[in-house]
Amino acid sequence: MFFVGASSDEPECYEEAKGCLEWEIAMQDEIEALRRNDTWELVPKPENSQPVTCKWVYRLKKKSDGTIDRYKARLVARGFSQSYGLDYEETFSPVAKMVTVRSIFSLAAFKSWKIWQLDVKNAFLYGELDREVLMEQPPGFVSKEFPTHVCLLKKELYGLKQAPRAWYVRFEMKNLGEIGCFLGLEVKKTGHGFFISQRSYAKNLLDRFGMGESNGIATPMEPYLKLNKEEGQPLRDERKFRQLIGQVTQSDRRSTSGYCFNIGSAVVSWCSKKQSTVALSSTEAEYMAATIATQECIWLKRLIGDIYGKVNYTVPIECDNESAIRLASNPVFHGRTKHVEIHHHFVREKVLNQEVELKGIHTNDQVADIFTKALAKPKFESFRTALGVIDSSMH
Repeated sequence: MFFVGASSDEPECYEEAKGCLEWEIAMQDEIEALRRNDTWELVPKPENSQPVTCKWVYRLKKKSDGTIDRYKARLVARGFSQSYGLDYEETFSPVAKMVTVRSIFSLAAFKSWKIWQLDVKNAFLYGELDREVLMEQPPGFVSKEFPTHVCLLKKELYGLKQAPRAWYVRFEMKNLGEIGCFLGLEVKKTGHGFFISQRSYAKNLLDRFGMGESNGIATPMEPYLKLNKEEGQPLRDERKFRQLIGQVTQSDRRSTSGYCFNIGSAVVSWCSKKQSTVALSSTEAEYMAATIATQECIWLKRLIGDIYGKVNYTVPIECDNESAIRLASNPVFHGRTKHVEIHHHFVREKVLNQEVELKGIHTNDQVADIFTKALAKPKFESFRTALGVIDSSMH
């Protein structure tokens, strides 16, 4: 999982930004881009109309090392002030999943490809509006000649509900060179692939909460640990503790499914998810987990087919339950498994079609266990390393 956050050095509103030369230049650049794009025209405000409000959003564009690259001011419409059916209808727009991004990085590392980064200049401004939308004039840039007029939008604008759906049809690209920073990720080309981290984000987060100099500590969840009744101080009110445990860790008796997929040596997709139904045995729980892993596998095969070429071979999926493997290969143990919901037999169909193969693996080597159960510290650290998670200071 990756995060992108705002910096405390970025103004929250126009009042905070005005007077700062860098931000005023950034706002002027944005207004000029909007005018060149013929985004709106000023018209008298119709009677009883409710124009969409707008605001300025400020962001510091930073390099991979955390230094400031440029000041960016963006004028955005407050989409929440739009009325469904009047100002907009359809809002869906396709976006890339992070699994797709990681898969591209992994394929590039495996094939020694270079990754070049492109930027869509003022991306959302290219879409054509299919209905009349009125907006207030931008703060700080109200027309002196027509101060009471409103903006009749002719093109999409950041923040409009329908903007993401329209913009990707037509756009102008800018070549940013080889990738170094992408969606808050710091990307470094190494001799054998790519190293991806969010070191600057993590450091800024720790500094923000006064934990920049804190030391890391281990919090192992030791399995089969026997607690000592004599250790520690007795609780003042045992009932409150029991109530707390019951409220935060309600026992629903449902197992947790977990999987991870590698392309080459890099993990590109992983999951830890409560199963939708109660499993009556470990075989059934593993069989259900194999089903959701197979679903992800089929999607990944099609993704790689779109990027690189069709995957014609059978993909191995490692499972540490022999009974579940046999159940996926043929309908054995019918008396004990006939109650299993039909959709869980999806894995059996894909095994018979030779799209996937369930293979046995020793429990001590099952890396996916890190997503489903408590592990001793040595095994946890070993599996974490196998997932490719390492200290960012090493690079």
